[in-house]
Amino acid sequence: MILNRFFRLPFLALLAGTLAACQQADETVDTADSTAAAGPEAKPGLALADGVLLLPIVEGRPGAAYFSLENSGDDPVTLVGAHIDGATTAEIHETRAGSMAKIDSLEVGPGQTITFERGGLHVMAFELSSSLTASRTDGDTEPMTEITLTFSDGDKLSAPLTIEAMGSAASGDSH
Repeated sequence: MILNRFFRLPFLALLAGTLAACQQADETVDTADSTAAAGPEAKPGLALADGVLLLPIVEGRPGAAYFSLENSGDDPVTLVGAHIDGATTAEIHETRAGSMAKIDSLEVGPGQTITFERGGLHVMAFELSSSLTASRTDGDTEPMTEITLTFSDGDKLSAPLTIEAMGSAASGDSH
């Protein structure tokens, strides 16, 4: 009986220590999960809206992305690059006086919204994947891809692009 008491005390202490360690591990996991979920997603004050990737009529030709980029922050930002999921390369372009030219950087001032649209600023998407299609696959949701804009300080902003076919009623191009 004395022997049972002798072994029972260390066993209870070991059990209590094990349970305390498990509880600490659970708290650590919870804290890590909530920190990851609350992490920064984009540069504060920047928003991309109304994003559309317009697919070309002829396969192998580039597509074009259109959207509006708003800087509601207090400081100017400089856009230096773009990436579109499903395109090998993406470049910022501007059409002026009937000709198109690549733009290496674009400043967006505080409180300014810049619209990327046909006949002006746009992002050209080259070597498009065949997986990019304007067809609805599930009948309910719009086909989507993602654009990521890169700024001169290394910050990035990602947003969805609805995929549309050139010449469709939704694209506004009836040619």
